[in-house]
Amino acid sequence: MIKRNTVFHRKISTRMDLKNMIWRFRRKLLLLGSCSLIFLIFYVENYRDTKMDQSNSMLRSAVYNRRISDLRFNKSIDLGWDELLDNRQRSKSRITQGAGAATSSSLDSDDSMDKFEGKNNKKSNKRTKDFARRLPQAIIIGVKKSGTRALLEYLRLHPKIVAPGPEVHYFDRSYENGLEWYRKQMPKSSPGQLTMEKSPSYFITEGVPERIHAMSPTMKLFLVVRDPVQRAISDHAQSLSKGKRRTLEERVMSESDPTRVNPDSYMVNIGLYAMHLRRWLETFPRSQILVVSGEDLVRKPAVVMAEVQDFLDLERVVTEDYFFFNETKGFPCLKRDPKETVPKCLDGSKGRHHPDVNPAALERLREFYRPFNEQFYKLVNVNFGWS
Repeated sequence: MIKRNTVFHRKISTRMDLKNMIWRFRRKLLLLGSCSLIFLIFYVENYRDTKMDQSNSMLRSAVYNRRISDLRFNKSIDLGWDELLDNRQRSKSRITQGAGAATSSSLDSDDSMDKFEGKNNKKSNKRTKDFARRLPQAIIIGVKKSGTRALLEYLRLHPKIVAPGPEVHYFDRSYENGLEWYRKQMPKSSPGQLTMEKSPSYFITEGVPERIHAMSPTMKLFLVVRDPVQRAISDHAQSLSKGKRRTLEERVMSESDPTRVNPDSYMVNIGLYAMHLRRWLETFPRSQILVVSGEDLVRKPAVVMAEVQDFLDLERVVTEDYFFFNETKGFPCLKRDPKETVPKCLDGSKGRHHPDVNPAALERLREFYRPFNEQFYKLVNVNFGWS
């Protein structure tokens, strides 16, 4: 009996020893893990501080070198090379005069550099503030399907001009959104750049001239015009490309008398240039409206762009070197840089094939527009020669 108890107690003692050993091992493992974590945190913090010090040192060195470079070439400061080298030598000697002196010199240098960087930051903030969204100083007001997109793309080649991509239609469709909304539709620009936009339906919409004048009485306006008969055919081709199935005759002829042109037709009304321009001339002087030939935009874009840049008081940057005539499409393609070998053409919707039209309907359109064209020629003092 005694022997059995002894064996039993030995087993219990062995189990206790094993548990104590496992507990001690866990405690040591936990302690080792904690120490490793503390060491890792210390190492990472120290590494980050070291890198930040190196980065700050490199930044200060770059700013210092730039400051020295500005001093060298600033004509208002007569700092010769000999004096510059002497200053560097004196700076080196101050560093080697002792830890205290070096530290003091470093602090003085840091204060000086902080002031210098502060001035640069103020200039940078001023430049950022100057780069903002501005209301347009020029607008392409029309005419639809006459070359307004081409003119805008030509103008965008000029570094002094910025313009939004889509048509804004603020003065005819979104006027209730307010002037601040209109400003937000414009791209950011610097004070030396000119902001402009195009919305071709402005030309035929009543009330738009007065709204634009209320915003800016000095606004410069572009009116791109084209033979109204060809404009109507191009407009019809665009409608067909959008899935509409009505013929040109159905669009421009009177329903009651198919042999007579309907002047109230939207497609016909756009081509009554003289009627619409008279309304604009009641608000704006003729000197603020540049009439551009859509045909000339295709035949001689560089000549047109010279006149356009003069009208905007801009340097003649966009010249014949920026254009390449595409025989397949039938209109010029653009070079963003005169050295480019592959010009960029306008999207596929430009230069689309015109549908066949009844010759009798075309002749009636020509007869209808002839007196209105003559009025327009006299109004702008230019004979465009539309047949």
